[in-house]
Amino acid sequence: MKIVTRTTAINNLKKHVGQDLRKLALKNGITTYETGKQNKGWKGLVLEKLAGLDTNVSKAPNGLSYELKSVSFHNVKNELTPKETMAITMINPEELKK
Repeated sequence: MKIVTRTTAINNLKKHVGQDLRKLALKNGITTYETGKQNKGWKGLVLEKLAGLDTNVSKAPNGLSYELKSVSFHNVKNELTPKETMAITMINPEELKK
């Protein structure tokens, strides 16, 4: 497992600010739509790849002490608003041992 510091991950991501995530997904072989249905996690997979992190679906953090999360926003009454809620929970070390 490759360990990437938070600072390195942020610096890696900054190189891609303003770029089209869908184009970056296609370039990195990440499926965005399959059989007419959206792969809901494709944006997070792209961001993990660009940050230099190994992708995982476990509860373990991506990096030494952090987990990368993404949230989509849309414009409501000229204000950016999250499209859906996100719950951040504490990681249980006992669950990671399993």
